Amino acid sequence: MAQYTQAPEVENIANKLIEKYHNHLQGFKIIYLFRDKAMKSKGKEVYGKASKVQSKYQAITGATFVIEIAEPAFASMDHKHQVALIDHELMHCFIDENDQPTILSHDFEGFNKELKRHGFWASDLQIMKKQLQQMELPFNEKPELKVVSG
Repeated sequence: MAQYTQAPEVENIANKLIEKYHNHLQGFKIIYLFRDKAMKSKGKEVYGKASKVQSKYQAITGATFVIEIAEPAFASMDHKHQVALIDHELMHCFIDENDQPTILSHDFEGFNKELKRHGFWASDLQIMKKQLQQMELPFNEKPELKVVSG
């Protein structure tokens, strides 16, 4: 069974991200926890997880969301990757038009082999391709995104 501790380092980073990118979360209490080990999902290690707090626990804690971070993975990351992980988890936390908290799914999902075989065929993959082409990448020129067989 996993062991949990409070994660003030995560909270400090999250507060800066909320101010900059996630204004919709201001005023909502989020609990940040470290897990002593990574979770597993579908055979892969998961370094973070965002969850909506059940209403009976909201009554006790006052929290709307919980973000769990695998402490060993977090500790091994440089600051840039820590920020990316926390930002990713905050993106799951959403307040809908009726001010109800919800957890958002990922914008896209797929397999590397799927891209190799079929390219950016689905609408969510087309959006991802467009975003990747518009990103400022850490090289002098933007690479052409195409699928190569291998």
